[in-house]
Amino acid sequence: MWMIENPERGVHVPDELPHEYILKISKPYLGKWISKPSDWTPLKKYSNVFKGYNKPNVDLKDPWQFKNFLAREIMEVEATSSNAVAISRGESPTPPEKFSTRSRD
Repeated sequence: MWMIENPERGVHVPDELPHEYILKISKPYLGKWISKPSDWTPLKKYSNVFKGYNKPNVDLKDPWQFKNFLAREIMEVEATSSNAVAISRGESPTPPEKFSTRSRD
């Protein structure tokens, strides 16, 4: 709506839009708003289900580090599972660099 009402302002990214204006229009569609304190952290219920078979890159001392939110471990587990299936079929496994999101030094 803001862009339709302000065509002379050009294209803007969400951070550049007036948030009060946007919330005024969107609140009826968002439902009930609840704001409560929480003790949740990204690692609160973390468990390494493949302990001994992977090396998760998490920061246990500071749970709010961005690397604790990444899905890297899931991708590597999928790669390992895919390779196990390929080997059981007599096929060649896929090289790790095809699956990993980590940079190789």
